[in-house]
Amino acid sequence: MIKVGIAGGASEAAGEVIRILTSHPDVELMWIYEPELEGTPVADLHRGLRGDIYMRFTDKPAVDDADVIFLCYSTPEESGSFIEAFEVPGSMRLIDFSDRFIADAFASHPSPDAAAKPGEWVYGLPELMRKPLVRGATRAVVPSPIASAITIGLLPLAKAGMLTSPLTIAATVSAAEGAAGETVALIDHEALDHCALALGTLLPEGASTAPDTRIIITSGGWQRGITATAFFPSPAPLAEIATIYNDFFDDHNFTFVIDELPVIADVAGTNKTLIHLDEVNGMTTVTVVFDDTLKGSAGNAVHLMNLIFGLQERVGLTLKASPGA
Repeated sequence: MIKVGIAGGASEAAGEVIRILTSHPDVELMWIYEPELEGTPVADLHRGLRGDIYMRFTDKPAVDDADVIFLCYSTPEESGSFIEAFEVPGSMRLIDFSDRFIADAFASHPSPDAAAKPGEWVYGLPELMRKPLVRGATRAVVPSPIASAITIGLLPLAKAGMLTSPLTIAATVSAAEGAAGETVALIDHEALDHCALALGTLLPEGASTAPDTRIIITSGGWQRGITATAFFPSPAPLAEIATIYNDFFDDHNFTFVIDELPVIADVAGTNKTLIHLDEVNGMTTVTVVFDDTLKGSAGNAVHLMNLIFGLQERVGLTLKASPGA
């Protein structure tokens, strides 16, 4: 059994991780750290867990009792503080939800084809970094949902050296990011920097960096889910592009290329990504849809754990779709 500790136990990400892990056949939850809630039943805060978990939050995490720690913090400072305060050993497996170690991940492990060294941070996008994740990785960074959606949608073209400029991305995110219809971000967004780094690991030698990119993000008014559409001058006929995408994702367990436009209800409550390709007036469009709280966050984190520990990717993640989520 994999012994798991969770830090930042009050966060939404932690709640989703706990919900998944309570049904994971190869996991034993050891402790859930949240000092301000010490002694409070976890199910009192995270709804839907009554009868599934009887643990209480603790202010004294037994780091040595864990095989892996999920750092479920949203800010880099919190992740770094936990590691320092509790003297987390360099041999400990860590999965971090903040962006504290993203720069380290790309600096120390810029290739998706090389094995990872123990203690080395790896960018936690399985569609890109599955090889190093199963070949020695001990620490992984969970990308932001919007960065994951954009990057997954463009990986096949990056590998083929077929990304063209200008690239425009229109994304719609859950209500937590703003009121329905509200513009969340225009033109510049930090997620694009992470996308450029990720895509750059696949560009053929001598190819230019990621294309000139613009982004607009709006709130969709729903409770969970992301849909992102990228459009750019067509680099090849649609049939050729479709073959590139199908070949790239053929052996991936959670990402599928489909013939019709996907909607949030198709992926809500699952760890799936659905991709649709089209061409209109000389412009290729790539539409990506997934559940941001699962595939874009907690589900991806558990997927990373499965890979790091050599488990089959889908273990604990064959989640039933819940269109009303």
